Amino acid sequence: MNQVFQNVTWKVLLFTGVFSLLFFSYQNCSEVGFQSTQENMVKKIGDVDHPDEELEVPAPPAGSEGSQPPPIENGGGGGDDDDGDGSEGGRWLRANCRIFGSPREEWQVSSQAQDMNVNGHLGRLVIDEVNRLSVERLFGALVVGAANETTLRNIFGIVRINSFDIPSADHMLTHMRANAVTMGEVRDLFGALCLSTHSLGSLSNALTAVKIRGWDHQGQKGHVDLIERVAGNIRLKDMDVGRIERVGGYVSVHNGHVDEIRHVRGVVKIVGSVRRLEDVLGPIHIFGPHPPEEVVNSGHLFFHQR
Repeated sequence: MNQVFQNVTWKVLLFTGVFSLLFFSYQNCSEVGFQSTQENMVKKIGDVDHPDEELEVPAPPAGSEGSQPPPIENGGGGGDDDDGDGSEGGRWLRANCRIFGSPREEWQVSSQAQDMNVNGHLGRLVIDEVNRLSVERLFGALVVGAANETTLRNIFGIVRINSFDIPSADHMLTHMRANAVTMGEVRDLFGALCLSTHSLGSLSNALTAVKIRGWDHQGQKGHVDLIERVAGNIRLKDMDVGRIERVGGYVSVHNGHVDEIRHVRGVVKIVGSVRRLEDVLGPIHIFGPHPPEEVVNSGHLFFHQR
């Protein structure tokens, strides 16, 4: 009996310690403002390409470039109204995804930036700019101001990244927020995911909410090839999607075309078009020019012509 009590006590203390460390890492990351002229912390990226009409964020007064943007209520990430955009003062990153924009096409890292490999790090790591970055086994918080290429693996903490290319990110026990022109494979994600990107290869095995905002690059619309095995909700905007399947929550696509949606337990709402739906348990709302070509074993379909 005493042995069982000791085992339970040890597990409770371990869980409490891990939770406390993650909580303080989150607090440290959310309290730090990153902008182009403040302590030379992060390279300026600039204003966004297409502001979000759903939420207006006031620009700073004339002549105050680089100053702190107006305060925004911290309502937590993953909410229904957590869209937002940066201002002319440069990119402002916070842990709650309230300010959410997309990088400019002309955004580049300076030629002086070097490569960097991180293999095993405890605590918060802040990088101004880097050419190629590889991070494996990090426990804490990772903030990258500007990078040409970033590869992530086995991260436990808060991640904020501006990178031209993210070929892969896997085994992420984290809340991740990233701006990237192109992304390859994202898988095994434990925390919430907020992305602003032009293209994403695949996203799989996500435990909580997923939010992705697309943007045009060289005249082409943003797109995602595959999203599968997501336990939470999925919200996509300004993106075309190849296939979405095995979703535990709802699926919302605004201004995009989806080729196929399968095995969804919640509501599906499409502002745009979808070709095929299969095994959708919740109601389906389509706001677009035409109804789906095929609906198999799914809930009620409500089509709204527009």
